[in-house]
Amino acid sequence: MEMPKNSTARHVNDNVMQHNCKSVLLSSSWQRAYTAVTPRMHSPNEALCQSREERHLERLNKKKGGKQKKPKVELRDDEMMVVINPEKLRKQMQEIIDGLQQDFTKNLSLRTSTGVVDQLEVDFEGDTYPLNQLAQIVMKNPNLMIINVGAFPQAIPAVLTALRDSGMNINPQQEANMIYIPITKVTREHRESLAKSARMLCVKTKERLRDLQNRYIKECGKKKDGVSEDLIYNVKQTIQHRTEEFSQKAEHLMEVKQKELLGGK
Repeated sequence: MEMPKNSTARHVNDNVMQHNCKSVLLSSSWQRAYTAVTPRMHSPNEALCQSREERHLERLNKKKGGKQKKPKVELRDDEMMVVINPEKLRKQMQEIIDGLQQDFTKNLSLRTSTGVVDQLEVDFEGDTYPLNQLAQIVMKNPNLMIINVGAFPQAIPAVLTALRDSGMNINPQQEANMIYIPITKVTREHRESLAKSARMLCVKTKERLRDLQNRYIKECGKKKDGVSEDLIYNVKQTIQHRTEEFSQKAEHLMEVKQKELLGGK
């Protein structure tokens, strides 16, 4: 019995579809296995797109300064000893941070007292002296501090300069050998002024750290005989990393001090 043409066509199409599905499944399985061990081949269009993307990234890198920086390498002290003295570097950086802490304690206090200015450094006749070695300091009353510079009247200009540059937001007034310092009330403006001074001291501290960093990096450039360029590069990177660490310590001290001065707000 002859099958209808439409039925025959449907039968043939069904067989073709089944065959194609099997081919697709086999092809997919093979493709997964092949892809696992074989690099992906790009079509001409894909290759062109990839080439354009690579050129775009190259242009971006040039705009950012050319070659990418090498990753930082943190060396141990014994590895750095060939080039610099790492213990001396760490000690000097810590001394700078300690100096910032002392400035905060002495010069940025909400309560003004003789102890605040006792150790204020005064540059006088080519040397540096604490203020209490050049003058007598007394609190006349809670609103007035008096500094008697009668023993060294020639030091009065230096004392006035030290007081004005102290960051304590004080306004010294001179009469003969006496310097009068009015004690202002602790207002919001005064707190904000002290907090601003804390930031200025922090900035100066970070500048001192960078100056120290640059001196040691310059010292690295002099160590050429018997020292590889890679080691010198890594030592420089380590110096910069340690400078960043101590700069962060300075930032932390400043944030704590500002919080204290502003009442935790």
